Amino acid sequence: MTIIHLALIRRILYLFLMLIDQLSTYVSGGAGLAALRLHRSLNKQGVRSRLWYGKGEPREAYDGVAAMEWCGKSNWLARSGRKLWQKAALKMATHGRPQGLEPFSTAQAPSPTRFPLARLESDVVHLHWISKSVDYESFFESLPDNQPVVWTLHDMNPFTGGCHYSGGCESFVDGCHHCPQLGRSGPRDLSSRTFFTKRDSTQNKNLHVVAPSHWLTSEAKRSAILGSAKSLQTIHHGIDVALFQPMEKEQARKKLGIDVSNADGSRRAVIAFGAESLENHRKGFHLLLEALKRLSIPTVGLAFGGGEIAARAGLSEIRPQGFIHDAQQQAILYSAADVFIMPSLEEAFGLTVLEAMACGTPVAGFDAGGVADMVRDGQTGRLAQVGDVKDLAAKIEWLIQHGEERQRMGQRAREVVLSDFHEEKQTAKYIELYQRIIADQSHKVAA
Repeated sequence: MTIIHLALIRRILYLFLMLIDQLSTYVSGGAGLAALRLHRSLNKQGVRSRLWYGKGEPREAYDGVAAMEWCGKSNWLARSGRKLWQKAALKMATHGRPQGLEPFSTAQAPSPTRFPLARLESDVVHLHWISKSVDYESFFESLPDNQPVVWTLHDMNPFTGGCHYSGGCESFVDGCHHCPQLGRSGPRDLSSRTFFTKRDSTQNKNLHVVAPSHWLTSEAKRSAILGSAKSLQTIHHGIDVALFQPMEKEQARKKLGIDVSNADGSRRAVIAFGAESLENHRKGFHLLLEALKRLSIPTVGLAFGGGEIAARAGLSEIRPQGFIHDAQQQAILYSAADVFIMPSLEEAFGLTVLEAMACGTPVAGFDAGGVADMVRDGQTGRLAQVGDVKDLAAKIEWLIQHGEERQRMGQRAREVVLSDFHEEKQTAKYIELYQRIIADQSHKVAA
């Protein structure tokens, strides 16, 4: 038997015998949904994957998905005291902080999570968004230093002193302090204590970091917290292109009850965007509303998520769609739109951009974060200078006015998703990473 045959057999054995335990605080929202999709895709590819989510989040039944449980030696009274103390400390530190920011998350969790490795014998522990459910010190201390750990970043929090997006602050590079996102800041504020707790907890661990965009990868490489990671690479999120696929626009609009005809025989353009949090400054919806007011072309807006966006925009033709959890219904909405808009000022990736593109709809947005990995200006959509309302309005209007180019961009967007963002491609890259780090660990043990 040749060396090539032995390597192939070993690769097959790694595929069918390895066990991956994934941990995520949520299985909803962008980060949670990405974790859930990867879990399902791994199982489809024959890899044993279990997904553990934070206890207390109500979820429908998923195969191989279960809630993490609290584990600790202290009694109920001690746990309650710990929880109250942490809440009080966080409330004191964040009192008076600027409005419109993401929550500030520390390295502590009120109830340390039961790590399933001890009874499940994981080959790889795969972390996702773990804020609020995993206590850094107790969690990483419970891991043997040689335990392979993959950590997929979904924002900046794993390598900052508490913020989920830095907003341009550079302190995370060598040690957070005087945090602009805290109400009470100083040289040894909560961000500083959190930063060094994270750094010390992850030292000497067999840690392999993955980011879904080149922007987030480059930011993570700059932080001292992840300086001891064994590897750091980019693996884009993937998508099920059978679930998210184009539908004829008139048919999609009919299903949504949208009539784009005006009384004079002209037609209005249809734009779509998410509006889950109008108050989140990073999401840029305040800038989107200003851009919409600048449009000279009649439009119908499809807003999904939450918030009174129609009143805030001062526009009458906004159709709130509410929260949409069904992928087929989401595909109908994306397909009905002429343009999908992503106004985020910072974005780790942007799953809605990928979903819209998979449905053949070009995207207009700011050239920010992971959005630029998907939206190729002039090919799959148009990118505006970050924060420039006038430029964003001009890019949206250009797409509306140039129908033939817009249609070609929509077709190209679908092609890019099929070639670069298919979930099978993402899954294959993770499997390759798992196999490599398991093989490396096996060789070290054998030596």
